[in-house]
Amino acid sequence: MEYAGSVGKMKRICSVFIALVLVLTVTGCGLDTNKKSDKVSIVTTMFAAYDFAREIAGDRADITLLLKPGADSHSYEPSPKDMVAIDNCDIFIYTGGENDDWVDRIAATSSNKDMKIIKMLDLVDKYEEEITEGMEHHEGHNHDEDHDHDEDTSEWDEHVWTDPENAMIIAKKIAGYTGSGRFTREKDYYMGNYKRYEKELKDLDEEFRSLIDNAKERSDIR
Repeated sequence: MEYAGSVGKMKRICSVFIALVLVLTVTGCGLDTNKKSDKVSIVTTMFAAYDFAREIAGDRADITLLLKPGADSHSYEPSPKDMVAIDNCDIFIYTGGENDDWVDRIAATSSNKDMKIIKMLDLVDKYEEEITEGMEHHEGHNHDEDHDHDEDTSEWDEHVWTDPENAMIIAKKIAGYTGSGRFTREKDYYMGNYKRYEKELKDLDEEFRSLIDNAKERSDIR
């Protein structure tokens, strides 16, 4: 029995030691939080925002994508490493829909008061998500109940980046933030990239409009 008790005690000591090592390993990435990179640091939650940032900042930014393409945003939980990346970044970009509730919690407790946050849903006109038969919802969620509550609880369509006009607004905001603060000297570079990208988006928007205007039926554009 004495031997068993000693073994149990050793296991508890080892567990505490391992936990301590893990904490130090994770937080070690952010120990020197006062050291600033020569590149603007951008963290995005999803690929569309990552792609916008890449078009505007190019190789003059360190851009981190939290949710890899194909990842399920409904079940995403930020890892300690993700939280350190967010806390140390210059610009954080996210959609702002119901799947991003965790962002508000992290932003509220962040020690980085200089971090600029871009919530894409706040930049553009919002449209209530159209629910059609066969669409999947979160378990236990009843869309009809949303309409019995205040309008603020409505589900907004989070795919705002699919509209080229919205994409222009979001990209311009990114260009403005990347070319501000200690990166003001780079603003001409970022705005130049935005102007180029804006033209591409305008051309794309014209193609969409032409396709819709010339379609014989709505089924022609599906």
